[in-house]
Order: sequence, then structure tokens, then C-alpha cells
Amino acid sequence: RSAQVCKQMTAACGGFWRVFEMGPVLRAEDSNTHRHLCEFTGVDCEMCIYEHYYEALDVMGEMFNFIFDGIYEKFPSELQTISVQYPFEPIKYLRPPLRIDYAEGIALLHQAGITEASVDDDLSTPHEKALGKIVKEKYGTDFYIMVSEFFSIKKRIYSFHFISINYTSYLLYLISMVIIGQISHGCYTFL
Repeated sequence: RSAQVCKQMTAACGGFWRVFEMGPVLRAEDSNTHRHLCEFTGVDCEMCIYEHYYEALDVMGEMFNFIFDGIYEKFPSELQTISVQYPFEPIKYLRPPLRIDYAEGIALLHQAGITEASVDDDLSTPHEKALGKIVKEKYGTDFYIMVSEFFSIKKRIYSFHFISINYTSYLLYLISMVIIGQISHGCYTFL
């Protein structure tokens, strides 16, 4: 498990406005899909928020762009070797990363004729894949951040209801990111 409280206390009381932790994550859970890895490298961030939690989204977007840049700058020969066996197109990403809200994502699916997607429920894997294709076609990017602000009565265990609060010095725990699992679908859903 992540040392969340320790990181929050370090950020809040230790004068460190951002605390990052990168390390191996081992989960004892069923992983029957390509998105649910039992072993991966997780990235946790605790940070002070001054105005709005979008500040955290900006940090995460910058971090992913830094990762993408580094991969292409430092490992071109490795990427070429991989592409021989597993052909792929280079990832396209924007500066700053595209950010869409959940309702806009659902609207894009509806415009494409996928009407069973709803703002009151999570996206299914086929819907996430379809949305990734729609976003790439419309905006020219493989990577985007979808903001999920659930207003419905059906509160998910991993989300919070969006409420109007003063975000000054508010600590927001950013969930561990499974980079490969989420990037492969063209989006990172931020709760």
C-alpha cells in the first residue's frame, strides 16, 4: 500500500508542496484483462492545491509529456526494435495536454452514435476505446485527460462528489497511475 498519510503530512507540515513516490506495486487480485496488472510501477503524488484541483491535472499532464519526450529522445533504437515485431505509430500528444470533462466525452460518444454511454455510469472498455479514436480524429492526440466529476446519487467508492469548496491548501490524493494500462486506451481518467 501507498504511504498516503506520510506523504500528506510531509506535504502539509514539512514544507514540501509536492511529494512524489514511484515504486513497484504488487496486487493480489484477479487480472483477467490487459488493463489490470498485478505488478506495475506506480506513481503517487501528494500536493498542495491553491486554487483548484486542476493544478494537479496540470502537474500530471506535464509529467506525462515529460515521460513521452524522454522515451522518444532516449530510446529511439529500442523503439525501432520493438516496432519490428509490434508495429506502432508514434504517440501524438499536445502541449498542454487536452483536457475534456466526462460529460463532453459522453457527448462525443453520442455524436458518434454510441448512445448507451451515460454520464451516470462508468465507461466500458469498448466505450473508452471508441472515445480514444474519436478524440484522436477530432483533436489529433492519443493522450488526453478526462475529468470525472460525478454528480449522480450512485457514488463510486473511488470518487468524491464534486462540491464547491475553497481549494486553498487542500491536499488531494492522486490515485496511483497505471501508465501502460491507461495510455493504451488513449486517455487517463482522472477522478
